[in-house]
Amino acid sequence: MSFITKTLPRFTATLRNVQTPRRWIRSSCSVLNLEQAIAPPSSSPDPKLQAIAEEIANLKLHEVADLNEILKQMLNISDVPMMSAAAMAAPAAAAPAEEEAPVIERTEFTIKLMSFDASSKIKLIKAVKAIKTDLNLVQAKKFVESLPQVLKEDVGKDDCDDLKKKLEEAGGAVEIL
Repeated sequence: MSFITKTLPRFTATLRNVQTPRRWIRSSCSVLNLEQAIAPPSSSPDPKLQAIAEEIANLKLHEVADLNEILKQMLNISDVPMMSAAAMAAPAAAAPAEEEAPVIERTEFTIKLMSFDASSKIKLIKAVKAIKTDLNLVQAKKFVESLPQVLKEDVGKDDCDDLKKKLEEAGGAVEIL
């Protein structure tokens, strides 16, 4: 059993034994009778609320819109924009148009060194060191020994072809992504 279900009956019994006939509490929206606030919910709905619900259900669309405006003004509620069904359907309709668009040719590529010929390891280390100027000789050796690795990213097509040619001449297998 939870804390509330254990303590609620004792709490309500204590309140009923208090000398004052009514105890009032202040909530964030109004002042409530404490006994009514902690009373268990009734199995049948309040006839007053049932009548209000029936009246709202019988309203016409324009009357509901007017009621909505009146309640917003009374309760100081600001309008919140909502996405309409037409706005949600627009991206779905735009999808086929994208498929019909011509294929755009890539301009930037990534060069990935996949493997190397063991007999030309030294030439490949020197080529890697020349391409990646921030590496020293030991770092270039570790780079080559830990393949596959990305050698360079966002390279233009002409530079990509030149680098691929240099690396293949040095004994490396290159993949362009």
